[in-house]
Amino acid sequence: MSGPPKSSTVTVKATGQAGMNLAADGGDRPVTVLVLRLKDVGKFNSADIFALQSDPASALGADLLGSDQLTVSPGGSATKTVAFPPEATFLGVVAFFRTPGGRVWRQAVPVKPESTVTANVALSSGGMALALA
Repeated sequence: MSGPPKSSTVTVKATGQAGMNLAADGGDRPVTVLVLRLKDVGKFNSADIFALQSDPASALGADLLGSDQLTVSPGGSATKTVAFPPEATFLGVVAFFRTPGGRVWRQAVPVKPESTVTANVALSSGGMALALA
């Protein structure tokens, strides 16, 4: 007998490029990255950035199983290791840019049960890129 599925482990490594989040005065600002453990991505893919920023629990309902935040400075990086319960089958990532319009600010990827993976999040002036390794 194999027993119930075990948690997965996801290490989120976020890196920021210079110029990724310019302020009105031209200064470079950090980006807050929201890391979500999700049952499903339907509500995540349809929620607007403001709902995810102000109240992700209301925006995502029962699909949200947990969340964490990272702050990434321009030219800097941040890392966080997160345990995913077996029912969390997706990693959702939201990058809160000052001006999200025209950029990729939300992505989700499936997470296999009982896996150990690294999620590389790259932040640039064009938005966010997410890839599992």
